[in-house]
Amino acid sequence: MTTVAMNNLWTYIESLGLSARNRKWLAAKLVEPAETELNAMTIKAIEDVKAGKTYKASSVDELLTQCLG
Repeated sequence: MTTVAMNNLWTYIESLGLSARNRKWLAAKLVEPAETELNAMTIKAIEDVKAGKTYKASSVDELLTQCLG
């Protein structure tokens, strides 16, 4: 999604006049998929360590590419 599209989405959300409770609900829904993905990555990393798997990388990007396939 482009920056312009993100800004338009934010403008729309602000125009809804959501209550604090509604904003918290929306925030939780937006964060939920990222938390699920992060949990899955953590579990995979723990399993890799238990299996003795190691990675050699010269950068974080390279490491993530190796870990995530």
